[in-house]
Amino acid sequence: MLRTCDASVFLLQIFTNYWNLATATAAEAIQIAQLVQDILLRAGRIPIWITDDPRGDSVGTGMRLSAANLLNALALRHWMLRQRAVPGVYVIDSWEALANPGSGVGDILTGYTFDPGLHLNQKGARRLGRLVSRVLDTIFEPINILPASNADRWSAVNLTGALNTNPFFTGTGGSLNGHSGQIGDGWAAVPTGNGITFAFAKVTGATAFNGQPYTDQEAKDWQQVTIGGTATNTNDVVVLAQTITGLTVGDVLRAVGEFEFDSLVNVSSLSLAIYDSTNTVILAEDFSNTTDIVSQVMENVAMDGVMRTPATLPLTANSARIHIRVRPASAAAISGVFRVRAAFAHKSQ
Repeated sequence: MLRTCDASVFLLQIFTNYWNLATATAAEAIQIAQLVQDILLRAGRIPIWITDDPRGDSVGTGMRLSAANLLNALALRHWMLRQRAVPGVYVIDSWEALANPGSGVGDILTGYTFDPGLHLNQKGARRLGRLVSRVLDTIFEPINILPASNADRWSAVNLTGALNTNPFFTGTGGSLNGHSGQIGDGWAAVPTGNGITFAFAKVTGATAFNGQPYTDQEAKDWQQVTIGGTATNTNDVVVLAQTITGLTVGDVLRAVGEFEFDSLVNVSSLSLAIYDSTNTVILAEDFSNTTDIVSQVMENVAMDGVMRTPATLPLTANSARIHIRVRPASAAAISGVFRVRAAFAHKSQ
């Protein structure tokens, strides 16, 4: 496989189900892990170990490991942590982010799984993801995948330029459609009809996020959205939309946007999506709309970063739309403020 695979980095969390076996042993797991690590290093690849997550909680007691396999799993964890001394090997300790420190049976923190005690929800994934991103930032140079400016448009020579106008929300001439405030030129707010309200504002020359200076120390301009009201259902709500032009049948698209928010209350996702021209079929989105996560509330902490959808299938029509959406976690009061610096669609290469 490694002879034909061009991946340079392997993120490895491979023993989770192994610990369900009554015959599992730490010695066997360590032997397998050492073999995998040696093969990758000899092939010039970079292994990143993620220790197996803690399991079980006061509700999901059946997800807890047996006493014997908990100790086996912890022995493997200690082996992995010692691999930090091996050149070219990186280790992410999931217990640092997710373990309930007061549990004597290896429980995960309550509220960080969508099936109690096992699979991570958004809060758990983000908590572990912060450790993953810390390691990836040491391996890869940061790249800016946003357009250089509104001038960075698609053409026959600039194949990954923006397809929608005004990615950076310049101006105040956007369509409010019954909402209040100001929206960047060419963008349109969408009437909600489900009890949620929006208020829009332009934030110019911002120098900090959540009280901390931006890492690049450069001021940024944002399109800000304040959400409120009481949701009547848990459907996705389109906040802002724009038509994507210059398309031909067969094109493959992605959408990218930079977002930040200080907190969102009773929200299960803030998402970016590409829809077909009828606004009915989702072609690509950065959050899955599975029923497993609809009722899971996002962690009520500040977040920022770049969203990027997967590539669409080849288009069957020559038009599409880019949407920014929020999704209530329950039919209840919703509140918060988020900002988007840029959002655009481009042809995937």
